[in-house]
Amino acid sequence: MPGGDRLPRVQTKLEFHECLEDWLSPPKRKGDEHQQRRPKDLKSYVLETNGGFKREGSGKGLKWRVEDTGVNKLKILRVEDGEGMREWFMDTADGRFYILHTNEGLKTAARVVDTLTDGWSHSFDRMWMHHAMLEAIAKKSGNTLGGFGVRYSGDLDRKAGEGGSKQPIEDLRITVNGSMAHRVEQIMQNEYLLQSAIAYNRLRITRGEDGSPDCVSVDVTSKGYFAMKHGKSIPDHLDLVDISKDVYSETVVGIEKYRFGTQQAKGTHVIKGKTIDITFRRPIPDLDMFLKKVFNTTKPFRIFGLKSKLEDGYFKVLGTDMHTGDSMNFEVTRDFMRVYLSERSCGNSVLRLLTNLQRYYGRGVTCERVDRLVR
Repeated sequence: MPGGDRLPRVQTKLEFHECLEDWLSPPKRKGDEHQQRRPKDLKSYVLETNGGFKREGSGKGLKWRVEDTGVNKLKILRVEDGEGMREWFMDTADGRFYILHTNEGLKTAARVVDTLTDGWSHSFDRMWMHHAMLEAIAKKSGNTLGGFGVRYSGDLDRKAGEGGSKQPIEDLRITVNGSMAHRVEQIMQNEYLLQSAIAYNRLRITRGEDGSPDCVSVDVTSKGYFAMKHGKSIPDHLDLVDISKDVYSETVVGIEKYRFGTQQAKGTHVIKGKTIDITFRRPIPDLDMFLKKVFNTTKPFRIFGLKSKLEDGYFKVLGTDMHTGDSMNFEVTRDFMRVYLSERSCGNSVLRLLTNLQRYYGRGVTCERVDRLVR
C-alpha cells in the first residue's frame, strides 16, 4: 500500500474483493487531507517459484515477511526496501505460480517485482508470455481483444559493417486501443518490413457483459503483468488472471516433459527427452554478437553460457539458467537455436528465452513444439 499503510487481515473472500474494489474508488469527501487519491490501476503480477517461498528473508536490498489472512492460501507479502514498507496481497493457491495484487504506482510496483525476480535468493521468475500465448488468451471464452501493443528492438538485429561500424538500431513501439485495433493490425500484416516485427508485447482484453458499466478492460503484458484500466468487476479481473495463469502453467509443464534424462526400460537405462527447436525466419546477421548478448547472465535472458565452435556458423553452448542454477545446453546457427533441457531444468526458462527473442525478431522467431502446447 502507498505510504506504508497496512492491509486489512481479511477473513473472507468477499472482504478481499471489497478491499480490491476500494482501491478503485476515489476519496469519499473532497478536500479530505487524510485520504489521498489512490492510483487508478489494480495491478496483478503472476510470478513462478521453484521450491516455494520462505516466510521471511532478505536479499538484493529487500526484506520480506509473509503473513496469514483469514482466507486459506491468501497471504500478505510485507516488503521493505530503501523506499519504505509496503504490503501486497499474495495468492498462493496454485503452489507454483503466485499472484500478487497491489495498487502501488507503476514505478514502485515494477521496482519491487524486478527485485523479487532478480537472483537466486528470492526463487521467483516472471511469467513470460510469447506472441502465440497472448493470442490464445485473447481468444478464450468471455475475452474480447480491445487493443494491442508492439515493442520491437533492433539491438540484436544488426550486423557489423566495414571498419567495424554498426548499422543503426531501429526500434518500433506501437500502441493501439479501441475498435480499430483489428483493422490496424491487418494493415501492418500487409507490410513486409513490419510483419516480422509484429509480436505482441501487450494486449488489452475486455471481459464481462458487453456494454455493462462493470465490464473490465485489462492490459495484459508479455511479462505477466495485468493492469485493470476500465470497469469495476473484480471477479472478471481475477478470472482473467487465473485463465492466463492456467494456460501458462499447462505450457510450462508440457515443456518440462521434453527434459533429457534416463529411465529404466526392459532392464536397461535409456535416454529420454526431446529438443526444443527455435527457428528464425530471417537469419541472425551477426552470430558472434548474438551469442554475447544472449549468454551473458544479464536480463532479460538471464543465461550464462560457454560457447565452442563446431564449424563455421555452428556453435555449441553449455548454459546455466540464472533463475534456478540448472543446466540447459544449446546448439546455435544463424537459422535456428536448439535447446536441450536437463532433468531439473525449469520450463519457464524456455518461455523467457522465446518471449525475449521475439522482442528482437518479432514473429520471425517461432517454436512449433511450444506453440502446440498452448491451449
